[in-house]
Amino acid sequence: MRAVEEAHEAADIHAASGKRLGLSDPRQEGPADLRLLAPAAAAWAGAALAVGVPGRWAAMGVVLCLGTAMVLLRGGAAAPACGGRG
Repeated sequence: MRAVEEAHEAADIHAASGKRLGLSDPRQEGPADLRLLAPAAAAWAGAALAVGVPGRWAAMGVVLCLGTAMVLLRGGAAAPACGGRG
C-alpha cells in the first residue's frame, strides 16, 4: 500500500509544479552509460566474422559463446555477494 501512496504523492508534486512535464527534465545531460558497449561490440564482431562462414562454423561459434556465458553466469551465482554474510 505504501508504494501506491508514494506514487500519488509523486503525481501530486509533479502536478503542482505548473510545468507541462512536471518536475522531470527528459533532456538532462549526464554521463553516457557504457555498460552495454562491450556486449554490443561483441555481437557486431561476431556477426561480421560470421559473414561468409559455413553454417556449421557459425553454429559452433554460437554454442561456444552460450557455453562460455553459462560458465560465467554459474560462477557469478556461486560467488557470495559483496558485503553479504556467509
